Amino acid sequence: MYAVGACLCAAMELRKLIVADAHPARKTVEIANPLALYRGAETVTLDWNRLGMQAAKVRVFDVRNSAVLPHQLFDSDGDGAPDQLLFKTYALARQSRAFWVLESDSLPAAPTEATCFSRHVPERMDDAAWENDRMAFRLYGPKVSEPAPAGEGLISSGIDVWCKKTRRPVINDWYASGKYHDDRGEGLDYYKVGPGRGCGGLGIFNGGAWHVSGNWVTHKTLATGPVRTVFELTYAPWACGEGVSVRETRRVSLDAGSHFTRIESRLSVTGSAALQAGPGLDISVGRQHNGALAAQPDQGWLASYEPAHPKHGSLATALVVPEKATLATDPLDNLYLLSAPAADKPLVWYAGAAWSGAGDFVNPDSWTAHVSAFAASLRTPLTVSVK
Repeated sequence: MYAVGACLCAAMELRKLIVADAHPARKTVEIANPLALYRGAETVTLDWNRLGMQAAKVRVFDVRNSAVLPHQLFDSDGDGAPDQLLFKTYALARQSRAFWVLESDSLPAAPTEATCFSRHVPERMDDAAWENDRMAFRLYGPKVSEPAPAGEGLISSGIDVWCKKTRRPVINDWYASGKYHDDRGEGLDYYKVGPGRGCGGLGIFNGGAWHVSGNWVTHKTLATGPVRTVFELTYAPWACGEGVSVRETRRVSLDAGSHFTRIESRLSVTGSAALQAGPGLDISVGRQHNGALAAQPDQGWLASYEPAHPKHGSLATALVVPEKATLATDPLDNLYLLSAPAADKPLVWYAGAAWSGAGDFVNPDSWTAHVSAFAASLRTPLTVSVK
């Protein structure tokens, strides 16, 4: 056994030397984890324009493991040209890691399957669905809000959660079968949204009352790939108190390996008001979301581990914001992380979910620890340097 391990280590070192010798113009990327905790599924973002490489030839090489990693080029500013190179990694507590970014004709590229996927689903009454290798989510669009038989009369901007026990994409297959409310071996959708905020729907508090938008009205896919999927939604203006209305443009992204989808909301407010806004988490008894709660608003997070379903196990949900927030509850039993949105920058939050049926988090303590660690990682990101 030890001899096999030694041979593998020697082979990795030899490959590393061969790759280094063949690519003298490589860039070295060094990351460091300043925290005393393990960080899995971290996304490293590099300035593509500063690398000066050809897209078809670029490779990301993990020096520690002598492996070519999946990467993705992303156009973050919408000008039609990529400006970011993304790849995934992990970091042990206080660990530093090195990677090479290089151009190669001989080094085989890593798989480029769109593990992170999103699309408009017009055939299912305008759902907006997105997923990675862990979970899937959806938001409701205009068609489903119409009265039956054209729609279902469902007016909701709450976020739905789909439970997956497979790492492969399922959205297209599940919609094609129409059987996603039944577990046929890959998972299912048994989460109830209704009039609630689901897992991370936006709420606004103003004038002593709560205000939420209707369904999204426009959808645009910006990226799918092995590392990240991104799309944008717009919401029609909605009343938020006397003489006040709010319009929202939302960018949603989800990275490979992560249980948290990032939501960036730009709010345009008409009228004068000191609004409080933030994501909500459904904790209602009626929709069976009354789970074991943990919250640290000063650290920007709250987590719920829902009661076990007789057939499907437990669903875990969470919200994380970059800065401290205030806890608040509305009459529909949604729990919010509220703050005063700044006029010159977007409101950002992360909606997280996991399912015991996938084997990732099988008790409340494991989920709470993961949520707390994720929030800490947001406050103290990896340090990244390029040489």
